Order: sequence, then structure tokens, then C-alpha cells
Amino acid sequence: MKKIIIIILLCQVTPLLWRGAWGEAIGQDQHLIDSLQLQLKNHNALKLELGKNAPVLYDSTAANILADLSQAFWFVDYLKAMDYAQQCLKLSEQIGYKKGIAKAYNGMGVINIYQGNNLPALNFLTKALKIREEVANQKDIASTVNNLGAVYYIMCMYPEALKNYFTALKINELIGNKYNRAQNMENIGSVYSDMGNFDEASKCLSLALEMNEEIGNKEQIASTRIKIADMYIRKEDFTTALQQLELALKLNSEAGSPGTEASALIQLGKVYSKQGKYQDALKALFKSLKISEELGEKSGVADSYNLIGAVYFKQKRYNDATEYLLKGLTVSKEIANAEKIKDSYESLAVLDSSQGNYVKALEYYKLSIAYRDSIQNTEIANKTAILQLQYDTEKKEQQIALLNTDKKIQEKEIGKKKTERNGFIAGCILLLMIGGVAYNRYQLKQKTNKELSDALTQLKQVQLKLIEQEKLVSLGQLTAGIAHEIQNPLNFVINFSQLSNSLFDDLKNNNYTNEKQEIINDLEDNINKIERHGNRAEIIIQSMLMHSRSGEIKTEMTNLNNLCNEALNFSWSTMSMSNPDFNCEQEMVLDKNLPHASIVHQDILRVLINLINNALYAVWEKRQSSQTLAGYHPHIKLQTSFKDAHIQIKISDNGNGISDEFKNKIFQPFFTTKPTTIGTGLGLSISYDIVKVHAGSLVLESTSSNGTTFVLNLPV
Repeated sequence: MKKIIIIILLCQVTPLLWRGAWGEAIGQDQHLIDSLQLQLKNHNALKLELGKNAPVLYDSTAANILADLSQAFWFVDYLKAMDYAQQCLKLSEQIGYKKGIAKAYNGMGVINIYQGNNLPALNFLTKALKIREEVANQKDIASTVNNLGAVYYIMCMYPEALKNYFTALKINELIGNKYNRAQNMENIGSVYSDMGNFDEASKCLSLALEMNEEIGNKEQIASTRIKIADMYIRKEDFTTALQQLELALKLNSEAGSPGTEASALIQLGKVYSKQGKYQDALKALFKSLKISEELGEKSGVADSYNLIGAVYFKQKRYNDATEYLLKGLTVSKEIANAEKIKDSYESLAVLDSSQGNYVKALEYYKLSIAYRDSIQNTEIANKTAILQLQYDTEKKEQQIALLNTDKKIQEKEIGKKKTERNGFIAGCILLLMIGGVAYNRYQLKQKTNKELSDALTQLKQVQLKLIEQEKLVSLGQLTAGIAHEIQNPLNFVINFSQLSNSLFDDLKNNNYTNEKQEIINDLEDNINKIERHGNRAEIIIQSMLMHSRSGEIKTEMTNLNNLCNEALNFSWSTMSMSNPDFNCEQEMVLDKNLPHASIVHQDILRVLINLINNALYAVWEKRQSSQTLAGYHPHIKLQTSFKDAHIQIKISDNGNGISDEFKNKIFQPFFTTKPTTIGTGLGLSISYDIVKVHAGSLVLESTSSNGTTFVLNLPV
């Protein structure tokens, strides 16, 4: 009897303290964590006691406790949160517990959102959504869809964010979840506010505030008021914004949420900065920065850095402004937030321009233009209109379905009464009713089909316009890149051509044999230089064509160990042909249990060859500069492993390494540390883009005077 009682207790849902921005309960109380850990300990002890007689229910219960523990650590210790989520995933997969697998993936997604790892977050959340749709739990589906909306919102992909937020709102309306409905409405309002559609933003945020006040959640009311304040700041109504922020901070002092306090302080810093109260602004922003850093909330850290830099610029403290704006740019790139990156580049361009650094300012300005074009308001407005139309159409279909259900119920009641009447009369009346209902449904179906057809036509038109806009933007960026990089070799060609013309004139007017020979030698040298720089221009153009390569992408399941072997053999053969006297130790540590990955074979092979070529060049270059130094032996190492649903490939060398000043530029197009006659500066840039398309990552993990290590991660 005692064992049965314990099993029942373990199966109870532990009450969690509050709900956060991702639509699920989030714990941050040590008492809750201690309680869950005690449950897990007691559960494991009891299972050990029962041995083989323990029912399967024990394992699913343990998976649920592990998921709750992971959730309790989301905003306390993300490493522990990820560890518990992975334990939940492993156990759930062993017993085939789909709900537990989905919980684990959903948790991993939220953890990665909070850490600013948006692409892994999308990968985990997509897996969670697929399983939750199979299980068909509407509340869980709405939660994961809302989480996906949060990722897209952080990445400034507003149409995708709205699509997911509206879907979550629709589900929560159907199941009657008031709390999550309010949260969805607040999220939608925030997106509209960022887009500058203040009318829609005001409607949504007012509804969200009304819902939250009805529920009585002080922390969420404070959060909504902060979003409303942000909208008024964008409208430059600072008085109303300050009123909303004062109310939010007062409510949050009772709720005690550090994340909400940090958000309010950021908005307060914006208002004070615009009002010229710079010391008050810095005080609020540094306090917000400290909270965001303690929480590990990178989006808030980026906002604080950028705003502090802007205030220092207004105070003409240019060195401090540069320091914080560059910090803000770095964090914004880590979380892939296009809007924040654009703002950072714009601020840096204005800052350098004000100090007379016009070349650097122009570079920053071009980068800001590129990011601005990628988030055009026209594209967003068109896609949003389509999403709104789809949402309205789906609501009408739901209403039609409900009306049809009511009519069916009425028909059953009428049928019961008619059984007591004359069969002939009952049959006639029933026939008339069926005909009327059928005609009515036919009319409604025709109307709905027409609306859907119109929506589809509009969608196709918008898509065609967006494709044309994207083509023009891409063409402009490609033209600017080629013009900038090809200018140097063309200048050399023009200069040496003009110089050769002058030498021809000297040759015609010179009657001395020795001097003529010198002029001829100079002409030959000039012609060789013209040819070399012409070839340089040709290489740049070919590399740009590779960079902009288009066409159908076909993926296939590939053994990456074999691909690594193929890449190493190819690179070494090429190196040996150009440098037959060069020797290098090659070490390969391959994981024999490495799963196959779905990739574009030629693209990933190209990435590996680029990385291995760079490693070989690094050790060759160091060897050339170390001819008189004993003890240096060129060495490269290639290692594969599998962890966290990702295949990892490390490529290391013991060359000269990459200096700190070049680390942030290494993946930029046209940047290279090699001589201009050897490298175009596009290899790593192309590789980075290819890996990004595969939803993976390419990072410079470590570098020093003793060598460099690049790490390639690809999802399975």
C-alpha cells in the first residue's frame, strides 16, 4: 500500500511559481528545485527497490521530473538546465515516451533562445513541434509555436514571428487559456510596434493589458506596460512613456522579477537620453546591463551596450562611445538580431564621421544599408497583410464549422419527434431540410473558397514582388563588393599601362643602345605586372561568382568521416604539387560511430577543403619563416565527434595563429591575412554562408601564436 501511495504522489504535477515570456511555467525558487530533486531521489530509490517489477510508469514519471527540473533552472543555471533536459531526452527515447521527448526538445529550444543561440533553438523547437502535433496536445502545441515566434522576433523576422504568434493565439482561444492568450496578444503588439504600425500595436497591447489585469498577474501587467511605454517612446510621447514605466516599476517591485526590471530600466534610459538627462540615463542603463549580464540575457546586454554608447556619443566621449558600440555590435551578431546590428553600424558610422574617419564611416554605413535592406518595411507590411487575411479566413471557417454542428444537433432532435408522425410527411419534411442545409453549406463553401482563392492570389503577387526586390538588393550588394575589391588591381593595370606609354615615348626619342635596353627591360617588367594584376582581378570575379552561386540544392545522407578523408587527400595533393619539398604531419581522429548527416555533398566538401587549405598554408608559412629555427615540425589535426544532436569537426594547425585584432574580421568577405597575390578573402566567407544554410555553425574556437582551431558543427 505504501508503494502505491508513493507512486501516486510522484505522478502529481508540482505547482510552479510563474510564467515567463515563452508561455510555460518557469520556476526560479530554490524550494521548488529542492522539492523536485527530492522527488527524483525518492523515485530512483523506490525503482531500485522494486527492480524488474517496476512498471513503465516509473520511467515516464522520472522523465517528467527531469523536464521540470530543467525548466526550474532555465533562468538560474543554463548548464544544469541543459543537462537535465538531455537526461530527460535520453530516458524518454529509451522508453518511447513521445511527450517527454517533446518536453526535452522544447526546453533545449528555450535555453538556446535565452543564450542567444537562435539557429539551434529553431532546430530543437521544430523537432518538439513535430512530436507535439503527433501527440495532439493543443496546449503544448501552442506553447512551442509561441516559442518559435519568440526566436523569429529576436531575429527580426517579423512575418514569421507574427505567423507563429497568431497560430498560438488561435489555439489558446479555442482551448480557453486566458493567460497565454494575453501573452500572445502582447507579443503581437510588440511586433507591430517594432514595425511602426502603432494603431495595431495600441489595440493589441491594450487588449493584453486588460486581460492581464483581469487575471491579476502583477509581473505580466508590468511587462505589458513596458511594451506600451516602448511604443510611446517610438512615437516620441515621453510623458506618457514615463507614466507607464513608473507604474511598471512599482508593480514589479511587488512581483520581484529581475528580467522585467531590466527591461523597464532600458526604456527609462531611452527616455532620459532623448530628454538630455544623460547622467540619469547612464545610471539606469548600467543598472540594466548588470541585471542582464547576471541573468545571461544577451538581447538585454546588447541593448544596454548600444544605448550607453549612444549616450557617450551625445556627451562627446568618443572613446567610451566606440568601446560600448563595438561591444553592442559583437553581442548583436551573437544573437543574429538584424535590427540591432543595423543600429550598431549606423551609430558607428555617425561616430566615425563626426571624428573625420570618413573611410571607416563609409564602411560602417554600407554595412548598415545592407542590414536595413534585409528588413524592408514594405516586405514586412505585405507579408503581415497576408497573415492577417489568413487568420481572418481561418476564424470564419471555424464559425462555419460551429454553425454546422449546431444544425446537426437540431436535426437529430427533430428526427426523434418525427418518428411519431406519419412516415410520408416526415420523409418529405426531412428531405426539404436536408436540401436546405445542403444548399446553405454549398453557398458558404463557395464563399469561403472564393476568399481563400483571393488570399492565395494576393500571396502569389506579394511573393513575386518580394522576389524582385530581393534580386535587386542582392545585385546591388554584389556590384558594390566587386567594385570595391576589383578597384586595386585595375588601378595597377591603368598605372602601369600609362607608365609603359611614357616609356615607349622615351624609347622612340633615345638613340643610346644601353639606355634603350634598360627601357625595354622596364617595359617587360610593366607588362608582367599588368598581366599579374589582371589575373588577380579575374580570380576575384570568379570567387564572387562562386559566392553568388544559385540553383537547386540537393541534400543527401553522407558519411562525414569519408568526406574528411576526401578533403584532406585533395588539399594535400594540391599542396604537394606546388611545394614538393614541403612535409607536414597529418593526424586524423575520427569517431567510428558518427551518424550520417543530410547535407549538400559538394558544398560541405568545399568548406572542408577551404579550412584544410588554410591550415596547410599556415604551417607552410611558419616553416618558411623558421628555416633557421630547429625543433619546429608542421602539424595539422582533423577530428570528428557527435554531441547534442550535432556532428562536430575540428581542424587545428600549429602555424602562426591569428592575431586578436583580426578575430572579428575573419569571416568578412574580402578580408584575408594572406598576400593579395595568393588569397581573395572569400574562402572563409563562402564557407560560413554554406554552413549557415545547413543550419550549422562555423567558429574560430582558439588561436594563438602556437596555432589556430576552427570548429564546424552540423545538425543531424
